[in-house]
Amino acid sequence: MRHFLTVMAVVAVCAVGARADLVESFEGVGLPPGWTLGGGSVGGVSGAVVNLSPTAGAQFGFIDSTGTTAGALFATEGSILLSPVFTLGAGDTLTMDLNFLTNDGGGFNDYAIVELLFFGLPVATLFSAQTKSEGGPDVVPAASPLLALTAGVVLTPLTVGDFDGTATGFLGGVVYGPGRFGGGPGGSTGWIRSSYVVPVGLSYQLRFLVSDVGDTGIESGLAFDNIDTLVPEPGMSTLVGLGLLALRWRLRRRTATAGR
Repeated sequence: MRHFLTVMAVVAVCAVGARADLVESFEGVGLPPGWTLGGGSVGGVSGAVVNLSPTAGAQFGFIDSTGTTAGALFATEGSILLSPVFTLGAGDTLTMDLNFLTNDGGGFNDYAIVELLFFGLPVATLFSAQTKSEGGPDVVPAASPLLALTAGVVLTPLTVGDFDGTATGFLGGVVYGPGRFGGGPGGSTGWIRSSYVVPVGLSYQLRFLVSDVGDTGIESGLAFDNIDTLVPEPGMSTLVGLGLLALRWRLRRRTATAGR
């Protein structure tokens, strides 16, 4: 009987999928072990500051565009942060809270993206944001086709039209507030939840990037918190399959006993 229960437990785990090993709310001193800033990148962890509180626990993580990492999409400066490698099963839901902040006004090209990587290559864009001109496209998600969200990614709220125009406290030595140039309101988008059901069970990484394009003068930042996964409950087909396996085992055991 003990052997049977062990087999059933293994079958149940395999049927549901491997539980992810990345659950993070950035509660330690500095970035957690395994989280890696790109060369020249600027980032860390922070507790609550004026107009910017964590969504889970007492701290959140952040990077900003004052780093010297060029990044992607012809960026002139910025920062990149990589998570440790973690495992997701097919059907697991990856969630996180994100907040894009800026001091840039209209007409400047700062942006932030969060990508899911497989062996260093992006396989899904989970979040994108940009600075904007007054009357221009929404801040979240970014308007550029190069920053389009992957099908199946759900943002809550779905879109953010502009920054709130309210100054935050110091975050990594920067205060984010009303835009200095171009008349943009600046400040924060507020926390936005990104949710994505992973179609294939693999080992992944997360890449967070915030950057300037065309100038290096005015700062933008990306805050992130409450990274978690939801593992689906066993479906009806899984439960039926486990029941049939148990019944088959009992019938074989009875047959073997009767033949003795």
